This record gives sequence, structure tokens and C-alpha cells, in this order.
Amino acid sequence: VKCGGYQIVYSKTKNSRKVTRVNISSSRKTSYKTGRLKKGNTYYVKIRAYVVINGKKVYGKYSGVRRFK
Repeated sequence: VKCGGYQIVYSKTKNSRKVTRVNISSSRKTSYKTGRLKKGNTYYVKIRAYVVINGKKVYGKYSGVRRFK
């Protein structure tokens, strides 16, 4: 088992099918910054961890959805 990371999923609406996924491959990172988000907009975010087993990513369960502005 190799050290994995996290997958962050965010969208502009809570139950949107149009989402952006970002994989962060270092478990040592504690923050992530993107220039894609616009100030003043509301975003819905959830996160899940993953590990790499035999070259394949195995994902855990998503966190609850959090709303950010």
C-alpha cells in the first residue's frame, strides 16, 4: 500500500452533477489553493481520502457536504 492523498469535489450547487474534482497526491499537504473559485460565490465541497494499492486508487467514503462562501 502506497501513501495516497485526498480528492476534493466542489460545485456551485449542493446536488449538482457538474462538479470539479481535484486529487492531491501528498498526504502531508494540509491545505489546497485554487484560482478557479470566485470571491463572493457559494460553493459546496466534500472530500475523501484514497490509498494506492497495486497501482490503483482505492477511495474511502466522502465527507459530508460543506457550504463555503
